[in-house]
Amino acid sequence: MGEDWLARPRRPVPLTIVPVENETLTSYLRRLAAANRLDSEALRVYLTGDKRKSARVGLDTLALVSGQPRHALRYAILELATPRDLHAVHVAARPRPGGWARPQCQHCTLSRGHGTAAAWCWNLHEDPLCFRHRRWIGDGRDYAHHAQPDLSGHPDIMAANRRHRRMIRRHGRHTVMTAFREATHICDRWHQRRVHDQDFSRIMRIFHGPHWQVSATDPTIHAARYPQIVSLTKLLASPVGREKILLSWPEPVEFIAEVRRTVAPHYTWTLTGGIHDPLVALLAQERQLCDDAEGDADRQPAPETIGYPTRTNRHRSRRLASGSWDG
Repeated sequence: MGEDWLARPRRPVPLTIVPVENETLTSYLRRLAAANRLDSEALRVYLTGDKRKSARVGLDTLALVSGQPRHALRYAILELATPRDLHAVHVAARPRPGGWARPQCQHCTLSRGHGTAAAWCWNLHEDPLCFRHRRWIGDGRDYAHHAQPDLSGHPDIMAANRRHRRMIRRHGRHTVMTAFREATHICDRWHQRRVHDQDFSRIMRIFHGPHWQVSATDPTIHAARYPQIVSLTKLLASPVGREKILLSWPEPVEFIAEVRRTVAPHYTWTLTGGIHDPLVALLAQERQLCDDAEGDADRQPAPETIGYPTRTNRHRSRRLASGSWDG
């Protein structure tokens, strides 16, 4: 593509490409250029009239050159939408641009006629797999250029994702996302220390056989750890369960029993001495923050009260007494 071509009036390219929902703009331009045997960077310059990579691609210009309707491009590629557009197309349950992107399921790419080049899409934390084709596709942080492992023999991984989605409906996206990040960090540390990995080893044997050996970048490692991460997320995302932990400090017996039952059968609560368990360290930090907040409150003048339990405290006591780790 020469400089004279870039200077010509913009016109549609010979072959159009349908955008994929949540696709990144860079991915769409790359696929559109590949379909027409063009250089993707030169195509961007042709669209913007500017050689800077930061130059914004206009919706009208892209619609003209790609041959795709404006509404289809704006709905699929949210980077092209204005804040008003985002409100109009109801994207509350869709990933916003700027997070992690990863390739679309390779089977979806082929079956939907999107070409041989995989589209890269923004994703939510509960979207690491494709239910339709039973494939692990990851989240963009777990070596997205590798093959996408088949999950046909792993109903526990599929079930973990269904639990993950139920948690979001029950507790809200922000709460679960925070708990999922905490659980991922804790399970990462356990994996590095090679503790609490019985389920991980079992799943890896199903993937690769009894004498498995894979590189540290193999995506099956992340897939095999996912069920444990989701199980721990379930405990950390429960507001009632979390409060019970802090109230029964320094040894939350009920919580420890739940961890052993659902996350790590041989879990040991190590609060003092040696290297702190990462789960204990997280909760100890949270407990310290609560103590500091209570200390600040004690130093404030107390309002005059009657010596009866308040409605809030009565409600709190009933909720803690009857609540489960799902509450």
